[in-house]
Amino acid sequence: MTHLLRRWQIKAATIMGVLVLALLMAPQVAFAGTTGNITGVVKDAAGKPLADVKVAAAAPSQSLTGTTDAHGYYSLVNLIPDTYTLSFQKSGYQATSVPGVTVLQDQTVTVNQQMQTELKTIANVTASGTSNLVKPDQGSDVYTIGGAQLTAATNPTGSLETIYQWLAVTPGVTANGFPAQPRIRGGQVTDLGYEFEGIPIQDRMVGFFTTNLSNTGLSNVEVYTGGLAGAGAVNGTGYFNSVLKTGTYPGFSSLSLQASTPEANQYLTFEHGWASADRRFSAYVGFTGVNSQNQYDYGEHTYPGVIWPCFCDGPGPVKERNWVGNFHYHPNEKNDIQFVLTNDLGDFDFNYLLTRGPGESLPLAIQPCPGVVSSWSGGFTGNGGGSTPTYGMGGTAANGQPCPLGIQWSALGNGQGNIWHHYGGLGKIQWNHNINEHSFFNLRLDENFNQYIFDQPMADPNIPSLENPGAPYSFLGSLCPNYPYTPGTPVAAPTGDPFDMCAQGDGIQVFYGDRRSNIWEGAVDYTNAISDRVTFKAGVSHEYDRNLFHYVNTHVFSIIPNGTDSGQLVYPGLFEDASFPTTQEIAYANAELHFGKLMVNPGLTWAQRHYGFPADQGYATGTGACPVTCNVYGGGYTASAWDPTFNGSYAFSANDVVKFSYGNTTSFIGSAYVYTSSMATYTGYDGLSTTRNPFIPGTTFQPQLNHSAELLWEHNFGNNTTMRVGPYYNNTTNYYSQFKPFLGYFITPPCSNLDIGACTPCSVGTVGCVPVFAHNNVLTNNNEHHTTGAEFGLNHVVNGPRGTSYWISATYDNFWTSAFDISGAFINTPLPENITRTGMRIRSVSNPLWSGTVLVDYHADRFHLDPLLYYQGDTFFNTGVTCNKDSAGNTVAPFICQNEQIAHGWWRANLMAYEELGTKHNYVLGLKVDNLFDQVTDTAPCISDGTGCFPFNGPFSGITNQPGLIYQNYSQSPRTFYFFAGVKM
Repeated sequence: MTHLLRRWQIKAATIMGVLVLALLMAPQVAFAGTTGNITGVVKDAAGKPLADVKVAAAAPSQSLTGTTDAHGYYSLVNLIPDTYTLSFQKSGYQATSVPGVTVLQDQTVTVNQQMQTELKTIANVTASGTSNLVKPDQGSDVYTIGGAQLTAATNPTGSLETIYQWLAVTPGVTANGFPAQPRIRGGQVTDLGYEFEGIPIQDRMVGFFTTNLSNTGLSNVEVYTGGLAGAGAVNGTGYFNSVLKTGTYPGFSSLSLQASTPEANQYLTFEHGWASADRRFSAYVGFTGVNSQNQYDYGEHTYPGVIWPCFCDGPGPVKERNWVGNFHYHPNEKNDIQFVLTNDLGDFDFNYLLTRGPGESLPLAIQPCPGVVSSWSGGFTGNGGGSTPTYGMGGTAANGQPCPLGIQWSALGNGQGNIWHHYGGLGKIQWNHNINEHSFFNLRLDENFNQYIFDQPMADPNIPSLENPGAPYSFLGSLCPNYPYTPGTPVAAPTGDPFDMCAQGDGIQVFYGDRRSNIWEGAVDYTNAISDRVTFKAGVSHEYDRNLFHYVNTHVFSIIPNGTDSGQLVYPGLFEDASFPTTQEIAYANAELHFGKLMVNPGLTWAQRHYGFPADQGYATGTGACPVTCNVYGGGYTASAWDPTFNGSYAFSANDVVKFSYGNTTSFIGSAYVYTSSMATYTGYDGLSTTRNPFIPGTTFQPQLNHSAELLWEHNFGNNTTMRVGPYYNNTTNYYSQFKPFLGYFITPPCSNLDIGACTPCSVGTVGCVPVFAHNNVLTNNNEHHTTGAEFGLNHVVNGPRGTSYWISATYDNFWTSAFDISGAFINTPLPENITRTGMRIRSVSNPLWSGTVLVDYHADRFHLDPLLYYQGDTFFNTGVTCNKDSAGNTVAPFICQNEQIAHGWWRANLMAYEELGTKHNYVLGLKVDNLFDQVTDTAPCISDGTGCFPFNGPFSGITNQPGLIYQNYSQSPRTFYFFAGVKM
């Protein structure tokens, strides 16, 4: 650790020196920022620039003043997102005001003004709100979801929703189902980034988000689907940035309740924001909580097969508690000190159908027997092995009987089974300092803590009517003792089979995991809006991540070589361990240059991540396991990337803008997919442990590189109606995968893939000629994705008391990949190498070709009616099916042997209606219907054995005599009614 800290100190000093030099030469923001800007030019009636005009921006959260320069240019920078009123004053001219100027984080609003000889108050700034899709001064393709759109997509009382609910209404964002984990312009769920108030909220181990992704206290969400620049270039295909509400003067409060049926879910939401009269201090706190009974996937809530055989993540109570706090202190106009605190708690209980009546047997877990010893013999360099599947034997159970497998049954409490616990917390202190009217910097220190505990002890449901011989879920039949099993008795081995165990599915879960990360980050961003033609931005950041990734199997043991033939017995058995630190540095600079109607935004981003894995004794690399000598391998590796970007726009008129971008972005590989401890090598039940050796020949884990381009047309129809439409292109190279390299065609036997030098090459069709693949799986950057597509957005907003607002989105995502499975994080399984060498690419089951939404808010004074329609078409299945036998039964190189198929279109509708009551419209009473038409079919068919699709098959599935491809509803919730009420104070 000391040498890492020293190395970082040297790097930090170098980077800070470069930054200071850059600031002195040409002041330069932008991680996903948390503040925005207003700029413009003021002229007189003859069109000449006016100097020394006092320009002021005022909002409930903040006020700021500035003065125009000799060219009439002004800039009000570092503004808290809010809706401002601009005022222009100069001696000899009539004062002018412009209300309704909406400032969004990380964006600049241009408001040019002409000083009139008569007082003129402009009633509104057309299409300046969050739903405006015409952004001539924005190089990135960004959608802002807030205000009426955010309310219509979720609910007016702020009851708990996840980010999936409103990301689904964004062009360029797709998912397999609704709502579901999003993808941006192809790829998978870990190819994009998540940020909260500018804080990265992805752990560096597996790439998933660290918070509950709730809507607690959100002001708006920005969705970047293309043209990523600055620090955003390390977010792969795109990213989301959420910003909190801010306290105002006068203050506000709200309280709401929500309940649902047929499942009894209860929601509580509370918020309070306030500020001092001079707006020097402001504070906002928000809370959401839910006690939720998950809908069972079939919608019938009674299917017993949820616990068979299987992962057991069926319905059960979910409890979430989310707190947020956003505090600002403005000692003066030039300085703002912000504190952000969040706290997420979640319990996800998978104990459905585990409650037992009086006299019924309890579900069972497994514990080691006292006195157990290693069953391993023969050492670790040749033909050693375990004589039992658990790698343990002996000992005495609580009832006094000997333990053949070294383990015994223990009872779980009534209704207890498997539960996940989640805790997440964010903290940030940020200093926003305006150096002068045109330049500012943001200095941020933040911490992100995230922990998941996967407590899954259940080894057997212990239900005689379902598990005894002849019953639907008898595992090994008469080879095992009859149920019920008694706590304190040994786990038996089946008669005649010492390498198995008498436990349902060899133990349904029997797993405990602790995944924990602490991310500390320091960042500084600098912006200088030098003139109406030139803005420079730059920034650097350093991040240190303390990662703990420790998974164990509680029904088996691990053996650690210790110089003896039997090794050292360890309980529980190690499944996977990747507990080591990572660090990450980012530096970027980009310019915004205006040449009349043309704006160009070139930029360059450098990023690196250091994987601090230790030197490893290489237990996985004994004789015959590695093609070269690699028994001990060194620790640590640094991956880096340079990402040039070029974005821009051309304003043909105030109503027509063409936006374009081309550049590279980066996505670093999660540390858990680079290295895991080889101590998991000798764990009972081979295959239930994971080791990853980054020094096996052929292994690479460079960052995934995304090459993207887009060309979009933005049009303002007037009357607050705007559109954005155009094509995009993404090509992701260096995509991470795990595969066995193709070595060639050889005569076998006796050819060994550990020594192909002694093998005889041959031609396909020769007797005994077969394809030979390497012995070891290799982790490398040999996968590729390719996407061409188009996105369309059409927004119409009516701000008056009566009217219909709508937001329409559509995405065409023509996605091709060299991997036949991209459902997991980072590691994907490619097609066999002999196929990918030909350039063949296939569809993905996770990426539908078409998707779109229509979201409407019809409002008539107090009443709102908000329907939402989601459509998804051309979901692919049966992709990448390979065979290695020809029609004559000869072994040949793998080839695609079945055609891919396309599922039918799939749609879903929600409907929300509510009334605002009271003289101030401050009471809300409403109803939301989720899955209005009770859509029950899934997005794609699955393969049934005649009783349904695994794992939801069997005699209790309700499906009989339907083999082959069927549409089985195992991923959609039934129609649910939500009743809500709230008060605004």
